[in-house]
Amino acid sequence: LNGVMNARVGGVDFQGHLVWCEQLGDIAGVVKKGLTVDEAKVLRMKTLEAIRAAQIRACETRGPRRYKNIYVMDLSKLSTMSMSSSSVRDMAKAIVTGAGSFFPETAWKLFIVNAPFVFKTAYKVIKPFIHPVTRDKIKILGGKSAYLPAMQKAGIPLSALPESMGGKYPDKSIEKCIEELLAEGFPRAARDYVQQTEEVGEGEVVLTREPSLP
Repeated sequence: LNGVMNARVGGVDFQGHLVWCEQLGDIAGVVKKGLTVDEAKVLRMKTLEAIRAAQIRACETRGPRRYKNIYVMDLSKLSTMSMSSSSVRDMAKAIVTGAGSFFPETAWKLFIVNAPFVFKTAYKVIKPFIHPVTRDKIKILGGKSAYLPAMQKAGIPLSALPESMGGKYPDKSIEKCIEELLAEGFPRAARDYVQQTEEVGEGEVVLTREPSLP
């Protein structure tokens, strides 16, 4: 399944949120190989758990706590014809949202890039029914000329975006990320955070650490 999704882990934005990307590939091929929806959900849980651990590690390195991440979904390989099959649609839904309930409120921003016209049209129909808070996190964009400036404007430097997406961060597969995390003792709880402290100088309170954000 990871081969179909081509998950890659990048760096962090200016606020410390981990950036990771996936490419929605040959979902019909996954269905043909006999993978069930429930099996897909289990595999997705493992991926999301790895992303959670990678976010913890990024916080330990940078400092302030963050529990949300930035997710980029690349639709350049999406076959709209295959989505006419109900079994393919069910599998796509399981892959994209099936394990989300186990990791609620972890998305800081969501970029859907290289979106085909039919997808943009469908999104315009359902957009009014999406909660405003969730809707504000979602950006539906075209190719690199559209999404790279939008990401930079949102505080995501090119140094945090994987090279395969037009950034400067060396591509790192989710398998490589998991290998590194296991070598560092994950899964485990967060550690080595430096708590935010205050200093009083000339009647003013000065924060010695950056305020913690989601």
